[in-house]
Amino acid sequence: MGYESKSRIKIISNIKYFLMKTINSLICYFINGLILIYGMIFSTVIIAAAPVENIKNNSNKNNHIINKSMSQSINIDAHYQTQLLKQEVRSLRGIVEELKNEVDLISKQQKDNYQNLDQRLSSQSGYANNSSEIDNNKIIETTTSIIDDKNKLPLLLSKEEKEYYDNAYANLKSGNIDKAISGFKSHDIKYPNGTYAANAYYWLGEIYLLQSQLSLAHEAFLTVHQDYPKHLKYPDATFKLGQVYFMQGDKVKAKKIINSITDGNTNTAILARNFIAENF
Repeated sequence: MGYESKSRIKIISNIKYFLMKTINSLICYFINGLILIYGMIFSTVIIAAAPVENIKNNSNKNNHIINKSMSQSINIDAHYQTQLLKQEVRSLRGIVEELKNEVDLISKQQKDNYQNLDQRLSSQSGYANNSSEIDNNKIIETTTSIIDDKNKLPLLLSKEEKEYYDNAYANLKSGNIDKAISGFKSHDIKYPNGTYAANAYYWLGEIYLLQSQLSLAHEAFLTVHQDYPKHLKYPDATFKLGQVYFMQGDKVKAKKIINSITDGNTNTAILARNFIAENF
C-alpha cells in the first residue's frame, strides 16, 4: 500500500474519531439538557405546588376566620335584638299596668257615680212627690229680696215650670235618658232663673258624667258652681266638678275645688275627704 493511501486512511480515521467524539458530546449535551430541563420542570412543580398548598391553607384559614367573625357578629346582633325586645316588653308591661290602673280608677268612679245617682234619685223622689201633691192645683206666688245678678230667685214659680222639671226628672228615673236631657235643656232655656234651674243643670251634669262626656259635664256642673253658690245642689255639683277636672287630668284644680267642700259631716263632705285621701 502506498504512502498516499495510508495518509487517506489515517485522515478518515481521524475524521471518524472526531465525528464520533462530537456525536458523543452532542448526545451528552442533549442528555444533560434533558436532565436539566426535567429538573427545572420538576423543581418548578415542587416550588409551585408549595404556594398553591399554602394559598389553599391560607384561604381555608381566612374562610374560617371570616365565618367565625360572621358567627360572632350574628350572635352579638341576636343578643342585642333580644335585649331590645326584652326592654320593649318591659315598657309595654308598664304601659299596660298604667292603663289598667286608670281603667280601674275610672270604673270605680263610674260605679260610685251610679250609686250616688241612685241615692239622689231615691231621696229626690219623696221630695218631688210631696211637692207635687202640695203644688198640684195651684200657682205659688213668692216674694224675695233682690239678690245680685243670677243668684236672685224668681218672684213666681209657675205650674208650667214645675211640670217641665218633673217630666224631665221622671224620664231620668225611668231610664229615658235622651228625653231627660231634652227636658232639662228645655227647662233651663225657658226658665233660666227658675226655681229648678240649678237642679236641671245638676242632673244634666250627672247624665253627661255617666256618659263620659266630660266637657258637657264640666259645663253643667260649673254653671251650678258659679251661678248658684247658695243652692242645695252647690256642694254636690262642686264635688262632681272636681271629679271631672281629675278625669280630665287637671289634678291641681280638682284638689282645689274638692278641698273647698271638705268641711262638715254631710255626705258630700265625707265623699270629698275620702276622694282627696285616695287620690292625692
